Amino acid sequence: MDIAFWRWIAAALWIVVTVPLLAWWVKGDLEMAWLIGMPLIVGGAAVLGLASGLVLRRLQPTLATAAAATVLGAVCTYAAVNTRHAWSVPPSPLHRAAAQRFAADRAHLAREAERVSRVPVQLAEVRVVETPGWASKRGFSFAFDRHPARIVLELGFDAGPPGPLELEVVRRGGEWRLEPRPRPPAPDGIRFRPAAFQRHFPDYATIEVGADGTIPLGTDVLVRAARAEDDYALAIFRVGAGVPLQELRRYPRGEIVRRFTEALARSGAPAPSRVVMYYAPSAQYPVTWRPAGSFDFFGMLEDPRWRVADLEARPAGDTVAFVVRQLRPHPPPGPVGDHR
Repeated sequence: MDIAFWRWIAAALWIVVTVPLLAWWVKGDLEMAWLIGMPLIVGGAAVLGLASGLVLRRLQPTLATAAAATVLGAVCTYAAVNTRHAWSVPPSPLHRAAAQRFAADRAHLAREAERVSRVPVQLAEVRVVETPGWASKRGFSFAFDRHPARIVLELGFDAGPPGPLELEVVRRGGEWRLEPRPRPPAPDGIRFRPAAFQRHFPDYATIEVGADGTIPLGTDVLVRAARAEDDYALAIFRVGAGVPLQELRRYPRGEIVRRFTEALARSGAPAPSRVVMYYAPSAQYPVTWRPAGSFDFFGMLEDPRWRVADLEARPAGDTVAFVVRQLRPHPPPGPVGDHR
């Protein structure tokens, strides 16, 4: 039974090429569908082996190639089931280089953050977060499901939008650009970290902000900074007027004492010997938030009628109102002891 050598070569190539292709076509994350896929590969391999008889044109060689194809089908089935169906795809070098360029240009990032969030910002930190993409083989198909890798710049602010801001580095029209993920909602104010106020009072132990952490745009906020209970300053800031914090006016200690002295004079009280805060500043609490918006002081009086004046500094538009809340009289003398 002479068969031309080229027929053997053609039959072998037919089996070696088509059986793995069949297994590759079936391969995928099929789960229970492998109960269909496995016999389909093995049975299909046997059919492809029988199809080699069109080249061999002999029964016994055809049965031999069918048996060999079935064995190859079983091997390919094992490989298809036990190898990965999805592959991780890291960001490309060009993608990473573009992300690093954006992360290094903090001025551009601040402008982009202001454009996206619609509030002035003070950029504090930039984190480059890479998420690998992946490609997965679709079952009973030669197609792939592809999900590209992502690089996101996570921006942290000393002053900025209330929610987190992430800018994804994407390629559009041949250019790398930044797009928000997701787009933030309309802002209701600016959220401040302590560093935003510490920048204005670098040599003070404590700072009290007359608001909570998120302040509506256009609000005037009173801030008190102190080194000691009798060493302090006040300042009025406007939020979101082109910059996160615009200092409108600062009141040093001497002017504060003078303003309270004038308020006491209008109340018929003498000038205080000292004007102090109601607590001693502690570096343990460098920045605190006081939503009430006003600050208390005590005026020590040397007067036969009053001992202490309760004083208050409260915001009044873009200035500060210095008022006397009450004048405390001297306590009544205690009972005279019995010295019999």
